[in-house]
Amino acid sequence: MDSGSDRQERGRGSTTDAGAQPSDLRPGGEGFAVLANPTRRAVLAWLAPGSASISELADTFGMSLTGMRKHVRLLEQADLVMTEKVGRVRRCRLVPDALERPSGWLHQFRTCATRASSSCNEADSIV
Repeated sequence: MDSGSDRQERGRGSTTDAGAQPSDLRPGGEGFAVLANPTRRAVLAWLAPGSASISELADTFGMSLTGMRKHVRLLEQADLVMTEKVGRVRRCRLVPDALERPSGWLHQFRTCATRASSSCNEADSIV
């Protein structure tokens, strides 16, 4: 039987077997996997222009409050979204510049792919 402290250790901020933090947005990091879910990507897009309550998000995406809370909690653990309780409502918003980490990592591949593509084009023109 788990004690409360055992559950707390496995909760928010716990490390995985590989030692990655949930907020680790490097490939293979637990946080990077958060972006693989289409609902969570859609929530990020929905929050881009401003904040929304968890109930507004649940209604928008046609899911239960419990289901949306789970998605928001994972986005919080990945440091992509922050929530703030305003009265009885929990508001969600994007963390400023949160997508810079995965974007920077993906940019490396975009750069390499562009170079490889232009190299292939140059090789084709030589032949």
